[in-house]
Amino acid sequence: MAEQETENFPPINVDISGWLNRAMETFKVNMGEYIIAALIFLAVTFVTCGGLLGILSGPLLMGFLYFLRKKMRDEETTYGDLFWGFSNHFVDTLLVGLIITFGGILIMTITGFILSIIPILGTLVSIALNIVIGGVMMFIMTVALCGIQDGKTQSVDAITFAYNHLLRDIQNLGLYSCINSLIGNLGFCVCLVGSLFTIPFIYIAMITMYEGLIGEEGSTPDGGGGSPGSDAPAGESKTAEYVPQAFINDAETRMFDANEQQDDSKDNA
Repeated sequence: MAEQETENFPPINVDISGWLNRAMETFKVNMGEYIIAALIFLAVTFVTCGGLLGILSGPLLMGFLYFLRKKMRDEETTYGDLFWGFSNHFVDTLLVGLIITFGGILIMTITGFILSIIPILGTLVSIALNIVIGGVMMFIMTVALCGIQDGKTQSVDAITFAYNHLLRDIQNLGLYSCINSLIGNLGFCVCLVGSLFTIPFIYIAMITMYEGLIGEEGSTPDGGGGSPGSDAPAGESKTAEYVPQAFINDAETRMFDANEQQDDSKDNA
């Protein structure tokens, strides 16, 4: 069993606007590839999970997160990475996906039925509750699956792993997750086409949050070893906090320009 932390987490600074801005900048760098990946992900999800009532949601989302995390680190990716969850940690992700998906659907169904008794107001409250429940599900699923990828947890223990992280700042982390849940729902409302933009964005945002939560320990999206294409040994923290390659490249460019301006000033002097 993977060893898990259940208490004594280091302090966490939930930077809602900062994480969302960073996610947007990351999304814009490789927007085309993210949209194609989302199209494949949604198509396969519709074909498989639509007929199988979400049974394969865990492995499918695992592959999607794996693709996004590699792309965010500016590593070589293929669209075959979207199916990574079917050949890695399949049973673990299958169980996590089943528990979270069916648990969420059950809660939404019960609350929706109860609130349907109240006209108009009940419908509005039900929609709001579904956004909140969806946000919590998104948080638990993302942290659980990324934790499994990084070898920090396994099987159904991953749900407890994610829940413990949520308790670190349930108010702000819950708000952040609900914002992303709302964005995702708005994407589905725009004739589903909007989902091609919102689905990759919200999961990039959730990954950014995850990296912030476990940044003290470091993370690698390959099941506990060094990141694919990385020279970092297995289990060794690669960075203190995850920073998308786009920000690194931008910082290097600004530094280079500043050095050139300094050299020009010296020559003129």
